[in-house]
Amino acid sequence: MSEAPPPAASPAPSGELDALREDLQRVNREISRIARETRGGPDAARHSQLPEKQDLLAQKQDLERKIRALSSSTPRRM
Repeated sequence: MSEAPPPAASPAPSGELDALREDLQRVNREISRIARETRGGPDAARHSQLPEKQDLLAQKQDLERKIRALSSSTPRRM
């Protein structure tokens, strides 16, 4: 009796990928909101260093990394 080897990478459910994309859109909207609120002010350059914006940028990078990883592990349709 032999066991089948575990799959190297199981394809990501499309629901998970969709959820990540929705989160990324939300983060991008928040970044845009901060940019609109701080645009043109006397300290506009300093606002890129706001902790809230820095957190959102880190989330954005993490979500983009996860989306790329999931996208590369799913078979592409032609």
